[in-house]
Amino acid sequence: MNLSMNSVSEFEIKSKKKAKPGKAQLPEMEETGPENGMVTFAFSNDIDKAKNGRFMRYFTQTLNERGIRVVRFDFPFMTEKSSGNGNGKGGNTEIISDDMDALVATWRQVINEYRGTRLIIGGKGLGARAAATAAAKLEEEGFPVRGCVFLGFPFHEEDLPETTDLSPLDTIQTRCLLVQGERDPFGKRAFVESLKMSPHVRLYWMRDGEHNFYPRQDSGKTAKENWGEAAILLASFIRSL
Repeated sequence: MNLSMNSVSEFEIKSKKKAKPGKAQLPEMEETGPENGMVTFAFSNDIDKAKNGRFMRYFTQTLNERGIRVVRFDFPFMTEKSSGNGNGKGGNTEIISDDMDALVATWRQVINEYRGTRLIIGGKGLGARAAATAAAKLEEEGFPVRGCVFLGFPFHEEDLPETTDLSPLDTIQTRCLLVQGERDPFGKRAFVESLKMSPHVRLYWMRDGEHNFYPRQDSGKTAKENWGEAAILLASFIRSL
């Protein structure tokens, strides 16, 4: 399997875009991977980054190569409000409740589109928080998703642990995989390990990684190693559900 962080897989070339008019909050979705994949992973990025960015493409490619179909999308509500340059750090938790309601509404539409499949949902940064919030709401309504994956979860505002909001990871009942960089400014290891999360959340650490899992040059670890390790964790978890 080619784990190059710069390459684009054959599944990318064959991807199909779906724009569903007439349904509020339904984003343009890009499906890649085998049509008859055993499971579908719906994957959203940070709100200020595009679904086709390097991070998203790498994890999508790796999952596709392991037989998992991936559906990527951007949040239309927040795309309109962002600058559109995709150069922000992401993970920002300074978001009003109405905005989160819109993000959750978008997730509901995506979930409804793939409800008949073995669907796992997840995201990066604020996309992860929105996915977790949607999953918790669906639990309350009696329609839980099969599982969730979170990459770089924003527990608080950047370098401000006093603004921590653990919900819904403290009470969620859905099986979850959380992969976090040890130096993530939105939730560093020492701090996050002091929090009491639901026993249904499995937490893994990317050695010396920041929000995108990049380690420092003198850490003895490389970004390729961290990304490769995280991708294997994702694939194993998703296929286990």
